[in-house]
Amino acid sequence: MEQLQDIPKFYTALAEFLSILVMYLAYGKLDNFKKNPLKKLAILVTGFVALCFIHYCCGLVSSFLWIIGMIIAVCVMNLLIMSLLEISFTYSLYLGCKAFMFAELAAAFNWQFYYYYFVLGDYDWKFARDGFCVIVYAIFFIFFWRLEVEIFPEELQKDNIVVTKKQVLIAVLITILFFSLSNLSYAKISTPFSGGTSGTEIFNVRTLIDLAGFVILEAIFIQKLEDDKKNELDLIKNILYMQYSQYRTSQENIDLINRKYHDLKHQLQIIREENNQDKKNEYIDEIEAGIRKYEAENKTGNDVLDTILTSKSNLCLKHDIQLVSIVDGNLLKHIHVMDLCTIFGNALDNAIEYEIQLPEKDKRMVHLTVSEKQGMIAIVVENYCEEIILKDNKLPLTRKSDSRFHGYGIKSIKYSIEKYGGFVNLSNSNNWFRVEMLLPKAEK
Repeated sequence: MEQLQDIPKFYTALAEFLSILVMYLAYGKLDNFKKNPLKKLAILVTGFVALCFIHYCCGLVSSFLWIIGMIIAVCVMNLLIMSLLEISFTYSLYLGCKAFMFAELAAAFNWQFYYYYFVLGDYDWKFARDGFCVIVYAIFFIFFWRLEVEIFPEELQKDNIVVTKKQVLIAVLITILFFSLSNLSYAKISTPFSGGTSGTEIFNVRTLIDLAGFVILEAIFIQKLEDDKKNELDLIKNILYMQYSQYRTSQENIDLINRKYHDLKHQLQIIREENNQDKKNEYIDEIEAGIRKYEAENKTGNDVLDTILTSKSNLCLKHDIQLVSIVDGNLLKHIHVMDLCTIFGNALDNAIEYEIQLPEKDKRMVHLTVSEKQGMIAIVVENYCEEIILKDNKLPLTRKSDSRFHGYGIKSIKYSIEKYGGFVNLSNSNNWFRVEMLLPKAEK
């Protein structure tokens, strides 16, 4: 059989580089590039040169050494993705499998069509070869970029996807299997899975197997994203019910305390009538003053909010945190009880959790305001903060040991606020961390 011309090594290296670039554009952040543009460009240029050199060497060696060279190329791709996106090794390996299979597909498809129309037609010109490659790669990799952008649910953070070792292992095994089958004909023609000896048939085998491998990897990834989205919504719902449960428990406790205080007032009245000692009367007056002070606390005009604030106030007292609240609860009459529990419970819990960790007790401060602002309801929760804890102006960096469940408090707040047509903004400046929520007023 006439020796078929294989894909030029530069085209393979270019396809792999473009796959990495697509991953960076689809999963990276513009702010990340702006912070270190020279570093990112240096990584891209170095990676492209390395891939070109590796594939150039692969074209000069035996089949066995070619396999070693391809393994090295895949490792370089993984390192580039990990460095550019600043993600974990397992996550970068998972994305790297998709990038590698698509690069193989694009290179195989481009060369098969070029070979059929140009080489077999005696039009194998360098200019035509390069021009055709540019057109095909442009179409393929723009499609790849759009696909990666569109399949990702907005609710999930692209840089915080958790990939298990089992999922990575499956992706790696699929990649190895389909890459091996697609290139088996080039290593040995006489096998049950080779493309045979009828000319360009081995091109068909390679392209179709690469396509099947990529489609399977993409389908698995899409299913994973859907499962992650469902799990995240389930976690948010669990947080909603947890906060509501805490509210119900707090309400029962406060009702019990109110009954006890009510009984105590009657007991004090009896003591006053039976004993006229000045000191005891003075002591009794102090107790009554304390009772009146307790009764006057956290009266916002919204019974649900009163219960939540009383519970959080007690928690703040326990940990020497100054909680200052200026709240017009009447503005929130139209908000469902579970959403009130979620919004205020999570926002105050996050603030209190941070303040507890401050060693200097006089700096432990939390402020809460609910007021009308330019025709909107403004809910602002602030806590004293000595460090920058925002990441890309989105979610606070976690101090928890398990980052998988990090950020769901904020996400559940956003979920509840957006139900009413509002939005949430986070900021961190001048030693204060601020969660500002704006809601439309209730229609009269």
